[in-house]
Amino acid sequence: MDPQARTQRLIRIRGSASVMDAARLMSDLSIGALGVDDDQHRFVGLFTERDLMWVIAQGKEPHVTTIGEVMNDFPVIVDGPLTQQEAAAKMLAAHIRHVLVREGDDLRVTSARDLIPEVAGLAAVARVASVSELRRMFGDAVLEHPSVRATGVRPGRHV
Repeated sequence: MDPQARTQRLIRIRGSASVMDAARLMSDLSIGALGVDDDQHRFVGLFTERDLMWVIAQGKEPHVTTIGEVMNDFPVIVDGPLTQQEAAAKMLAAHIRHVLVREGDDLRVTSARDLIPEVAGLAAVARVASVSELRRMFGDAVLEHPSVRATGVRPGRHV
């Protein structure tokens, strides 16, 4: 049986907050995504590291640009519980790194980063049968995980 995806409480911020405020909060908490609420505390979207990169790449001013201007207002939300395989499939299908999981009235989040330890552990057992598949799913960050590094896989040595 496929283990359940690890989820964590979705930290939320108002859409009127600046991108800089969100970046600081994400950095302080070491998280890659924030839920976005409107002024009535209703969930309206998701702001991620990719949104932050887009703001910078577009030359927008992070102190002035609001989260509400750049957030994803149609994030993938599924009813929990969610298995690791289901989470990975949702991420791959939608080309995203975060899936929101509804558990009762609570919104939680699972990320590609949350799946890395399990995938890395499997890769160590399989002696990394497909590094390119790991990279496709999780990017180069997966190659830096201790379980993967223990297999001898290094960036640049594998396709």
